[in-house]
Amino acid sequence: MKKLRSLSTLLAGIIIGVGISFAPDIYATTSKLLGKEVDKVMEVELNNKNIGQAAVMEGTSYLPVRAVAEGLDLKIDVTKDKIKLTSPSAEENAIKAGEEQEQANQKHKAISEISSQIRTVKTRIAKNETTISGADFSIKQWEHKLSVYRPLQPQYPDIYTDKVAEAESEISKIKSEADKAQEELTSDKVLLADLESQLAELQK
Repeated sequence: MKKLRSLSTLLAGIIIGVGISFAPDIYATTSKLLGKEVDKVMEVELNNKNIGQAAVMEGTSYLPVRAVAEGLDLKIDVTKDKIKLTSPSAEENAIKAGEEQEQANQKHKAISEISSQIRTVKTRIAKNETTISGADFSIKQWEHKLSVYRPLQPQYPDIYTDKVAEAESEISKIKSEADKAQEELTSDKVLLADLESQLAELQK
């Protein structure tokens, strides 16, 4: 309760009441709130965006002027005896709209670029997975041929020496390609996770 009393004291100087107009007697109205207990604090949203907390006292909610001003894109100028709110000019609105459009364009461009990278990486992953899965079968085929060629090589060296060399070369080549594909696959899976995380962040 002490925390709520402190909040009421802080709000009393710079509050705007929901449903209270800037009438000449607003000073008297707000002065009456000094020392009042805050019944509860409510979150306030503007167009689904949180702009601050409102203190509820005696059935009426109050929100800090600065929170209202910032939520409504108003300029705020606080002097000793006055809080002045000013709407942005048409030129300022146009500049802001242009900046927001540029930000939206940049965001769309970034999303498109990352989406393209994701497609490329996924294609490469699929290709390397195919290479790895087919390597074992190809190696077994060449190893079977090698098991046939080697016993015959001493008797028919002119024929089977080249065949043995070819089989050994193919096995070595397939293993090398599979190892390279595995390295790229591991790296690409990490890259894909990072790109998908970036995309999710941009799409929020």
